[in-house]
Amino acid sequence: MDVMDLIDINKKKGFPRTYSFNQFIRWFTLLLGFFALVYSFYYIFTQIDPDASKVKKMIPFIILFLAVNSLLKNMFSLN
Repeated sequence: MDVMDLIDINKKKGFPRTYSFNQFIRWFTLLLGFFALVYSFYYIFTQIDPDASKVKKMIPFIILFLAVNSLLKNMFSLN
């Protein structure tokens, strides 16, 4: 393969480059993360009793972590 066959992205698109996310997907992900956050807090404070299994106690915290991670990624991305 010759070097001349490759596309030189710097010449093809030019500067400055802009990268953007689809706004519908961004807002949908933010809303979904927010609702997962609220539901996990609701589940933790109202549905878990001391006799619940360890799995039922851990799953809301895993959902909470994933929801916060998703919210932070979408709120503070460079768009």
